[in-house]
Amino acid sequence: NRYQDHEKKLLKAFAGVAGFAYARACQFEKGKDLATRDGLTGLMNHRSLQEALRTEKVRADRKKYNIGVLMMDIDHFKRVNDTYGHPVGDEVIKGIANAISGEIRKEIDVVARYGGEEFVVALIDTTPEGMIETAERIRKAVGKLEFNVHLTDPLRVTVSIGAFLVEPEFTDMKKAVNNADQALYKAKDGGRNQVVQFEKIETDAV
Repeated sequence: NRYQDHEKKLLKAFAGVAGFAYARACQFEKGKDLATRDGLTGLMNHRSLQEALRTEKVRADRKKYNIGVLMMDIDHFKRVNDTYGHPVGDEVIKGIANAISGEIRKEIDVVARYGGEEFVVALIDTTPEGMIETAERIRKAVGKLEFNVHLTDPLRVTVSIGAFLVEPEFTDMKKAVNNADQALYKAKDGGRNQVVQFEKIETDAV
């Protein structure tokens, strides 16, 4: 009986407005996550990755440091889906996403599901040696994963990784991802389950 009836009505009105505002804010955040995050893994999606790379490149140019770009692909993933079904394939993708996230600096580096069975990682302020070392850690962490497919032996998978070092004088982040993708193709052509760094091929003008 501490409050009078008109005060209770006023408080109720305030609570209703606050509740409505909170619900709208939650809905907005959820919509923003759906637009920027991959629904299966919770990682950045392709579009938000491009925005993050542009932002990180501006920061890297200002502070004069490198960004290591890793493009990775699950080896023989179509075979996994065809043999065990898409639910198992989804579990493999989620498991690898977690493994990648566990080998990078969560508050510094960028990781995204690029599409399908491909992932991209941007290593902020790294060296050539640091980039390859991190890529190898990711590759080995994925190789240790075991997925229960209700058979005698668990399912194991591997990844191939292409790497490209973005130095301060390099400006095109889309090309950086493309260069890492080219290195990835070399890794897959060379036998898979390996890390290959992009090497520029110098050509003389004709």
